[in-house]
Amino acid sequence: MRSLDRLFPDDELLLLMQSRAWQEEPDLMAIDREGRLFIFELKAWESQASNLLQVLRYGQLFGSMGYAELDVWFKTSTDPSRSLKRAHRAKFEVELPEEAFNRKQVFVVVANG
Repeated sequence: MRSLDRLFPDDELLLLMQSRAWQEEPDLMAIDREGRLFIFELKAWESQASNLLQVLRYGQLFGSMGYAELDVWFKTSTDPSRSLKRAHRAKFEVELPEEAFNRKQVFVVVANG
């Protein structure tokens, strides 16, 4: 999956990053208007309990990240010259303070059955 449009309308989330091969990271991470971090784990096969454990593990790894770390992820995955804060403001037309990013997380597991 290359974008979030199949899961959420385009105007609800800003893509933060997509997973890279052989890395311990979620398939997708995105930020919403309020700064909540969405952590996605996408499985092409039937759901298993381990899928939930995996996304919870990502919550441990990425849920404590501050704005500066999220900004690095965003710049690495998109345009290095554009900050996450600026992209968020352009998409949602709201100014968030840095401490509002990633105060809460939403875990999404999508499986084929």
